[in-house]
Amino acid sequence: PSEDLHSGVDGGAVHEPMADLTAVLASFHGPDGTVAIPGFYADVLHKTSEEASRFASVDLNVDKYCESLGVAKVCSALGQEVLEARWSEPCLSVSSIESTNKARVFRKIPKAVVGR
Repeated sequence: PSEDLHSGVDGGAVHEPMADLTAVLASFHGPDGTVAIPGFYADVLHKTSEEASRFASVDLNVDKYCESLGVAKVCSALGQEVLEARWSEPCLSVSSIESTNKARVFRKIPKAVVGR
C-alpha cells in the first residue's frame, strides 16, 4: 500500500507487508530448527574428534541453562549439543521487525516493514 491502512476497512482485501515478511522469515528455518536456506551450511567445517571431546568435557546443566534464560527448552536436552549450537555452529536469528506504524496503533496495516 502507498500508506498505512486501517485493518477494519482494508484488512483482507490487500496483501499485507507484515504477513508477507513473516512468511519469508518463517521459511528461513525448517521444522527441526536448522537454517533452510540452500547453501547456508556449504562452507561450514565439520568439527574434529578433538573438538567434540572438548565440548563433551564441559558440564552444562541444560535445565539450569534454560532457567537462566527464562525459556522452557533449547535445541537439545544434551549439554554438548547445546554448547556446539552456541559456540561452533552458524545460526540465523531475526532480532527485530520494524514497520511504518510508528505509533503502534493496533488497527493499522503498515505500508512497509523491515526484518533484521
